[in-house]
Amino acid sequence: MQFEIIQPHYLMSLCDNDTQFMCKMYEAFLQQNTNVQEQLQECIIHFDVIRAKKIIHTLKSSFSILGVDVCKTEIEITESDSFLSIKKKEFIRIIKKILFVYIQMEKEYTIFIQNLSKT
Repeated sequence: MQFEIIQPHYLMSLCDNDTQFMCKMYEAFLQQNTNVQEQLQECIIHFDVIRAKKIIHTLKSSFSILGVDVCKTEIEITESDSFLSIKKKEFIRIIKKILFVYIQMEKEYTIFIQNLSKT
């Protein structure tokens, strides 16, 4: 299967092709990112820039480990001081893009792990 967001070869090289370790990484990913979708959607509803900044900062490591660089620019914007004074429309655009990539990343990662378990 062709993945658009995650990089399976990169992931497997990180784990030295150890599928058990990869499954443990997946479990850790799920635990670390519980309710991320809901939290980011709440940030959009309440225009909570500070909370969004914190959530995205924690997501940054998951994106990095999984080789996701699709929204690297948006993540960098959230890390800048100017993000705290961002206009609402731009805030919503950035958070929705990160949220979309996160949801797709989670789906692809789940499929990748399911495929690993079959082999």
